[in-house]
Amino acid sequence: MTQRDEGHNYRDSKNKAMDYERKQMVDKQMVNYWLDDNYQTWIADVLVELVNDKNPRALPNLQKEIKDAWDQRSEAN
Repeated sequence: MTQRDEGHNYRDSKNKAMDYERKQMVDKQMVNYWLDDNYQTWIADVLVELVNDKNPRALPNLQKEIKDAWDQRSEAN
């Protein structure tokens, strides 16, 4: 394998990693769907729990919950 091939492999690997990271991100549309129409009644509770949660996985768990809700919506349509 040439040095050029190794560079391409590295770039391809890096691009795949960046694409994976983008797919893992939560966007505004996903959050709006998860919040639903009556979010004013409970958004403060969610934020207080998240800020005060001692679990270091609290934010990743919330991200997963939002993505799961979005995926279920996508599958239902």
